Amino acid sequence: CSNPLAKITAIHDSKLIPSLNSKKQLVVGCDFLLKNKISDTCVFSGCYSQEDHALVESKLKQIWSQTNSTFPVWGNSGVANNFIDICLAIEIMQKKNLKTIDCYNRDIFGRESLVSLEAI
Repeated sequence: CSNPLAKITAIHDSKLIPSLNSKKQLVVGCDFLLKNKISDTCVFSGCYSQEDHALVESKLKQIWSQTNSTFPVWGNSGVANNFIDICLAIEIMQKKNLKTIDCYNRDIFGRESLVSLEAI
């Protein structure tokens, strides 16, 4: 396939340096997301239980009008989460004719990333 389906327009990370010796409460960095989001739609990953997924989804619905996740079907995909998010985001962009979409991920240490895509 020589024709790209989307382009990455921004990559942001929370710059959090985790402590490996202490247990940290995992929270969604709303300020980080509000500052960097470009879309009204978000694909998210990085949840570790049904309860965690519900909590993260409720926080993200305060920031984005539409949220999507593969967690209910596949669970946590570890280091592949970002790539799976991008694939799902492109599929959603095509089906819903969206111009932009954000992909949010949070890892086990609480580090957050936001990858923004734009349709080509």
